Amino acid sequence: MFREDIADDYISTVYYNEPQEIKNIRESCPESLTKMQMHYNECRILSVFLKSIRANKVLELGTLVGCSTAWIAQSLSGDMPLVISVEKSLKHYEIAKKNINQYHLKERIQLVHRECLDFLKSTEITFDAIFIDAKKIEYPKYLREAKRCLRSGGLIIADNTLMIDQKQMPEISNAMKEFNYLVESDKELTSAIIPTKSGLTLAIKN
Repeated sequence: MFREDIADDYISTVYYNEPQEIKNIRESCPESLTKMQMHYNECRILSVFLKSIRANKVLELGTLVGCSTAWIAQSLSGDMPLVISVEKSLKHYEIAKKNINQYHLKERIQLVHRECLDFLKSTEITFDAIFIDAKKIEYPKYLREAKRCLRSGGLIIADNTLMIDQKQMPEISNAMKEFNYLVESDKELTSAIIPTKSGLTLAIKN
């Protein structure tokens, strides 16, 4: 069996070509925020699953600088594809807005500066997939609202779901454990956790 670090290195040698436009967005991230960015290999996993269900409308909770947003945009199918990406931080929103305005698929992207939970509660749009990568302690609340906005056969994809050993931030660990329990025990969902470095949960709405 590969050790985790060897496996990560091997995967990175096989899948190393990130589209240059998206790479530019990734590299625009301030150094203080780089650890918050979704890893390139996880972005590829996200893209593959979105393509597998021919996703046309996707909601992203948590934009940061727009790297995962761009990955989602290039994964969409059908007429009038759209990813709505919601970001609470004005600083992050402004960086993402600048990045996306230079991106060749910008017409597929709508950025929203708002609290993610507020947007979820208010939207009447039905999505093919919802990607959760926002405020960690609110993941259980996101899940309850996301199900209402998801079509049958649609996907909930959540990043960082193996952040269950945050000794300095026990509220995050508790929220992730609660989220994972809620997903696994929900009879309306069929789910699994992909053991990436931070964990990636996939759940299909039955």
